Amino acid sequence: MSALDGAGDDGLRAKKKAQLDLKERRRGERETQQKAFNKHNGEVRFIEGKLGDGDNVPGSELNLRVARSIFLKNQPLYAASKGRGVPVPPRWARAED
Repeated sequence: MSALDGAGDDGLRAKKKAQLDLKERRRGERETQQKAFNKHNGEVRFIEGKLGDGDNVPGSELNLRVARSIFLKNQPLYAASKGRGVPVPPRWARAED
């Protein structure tokens, strides 16, 4: 009969209860840490997005300047009438004005 009510379990019931209590306490700690992490992670992602907006927003002044400068650098490399690239001699082989 003592085996049925747990009186003769040599403290296993108390050890199991302590283990379950510890598990529950750690779950609560993990939830607190996860909430803090999620909050900070969300803030970081939001701010990263805001920092990147300046040069990636279509039509922004900085994006327009960059696109224009790339276009102007590459324009002399192509013959528009023929639709293909024009060979450009290396800088050391060009005549200096």
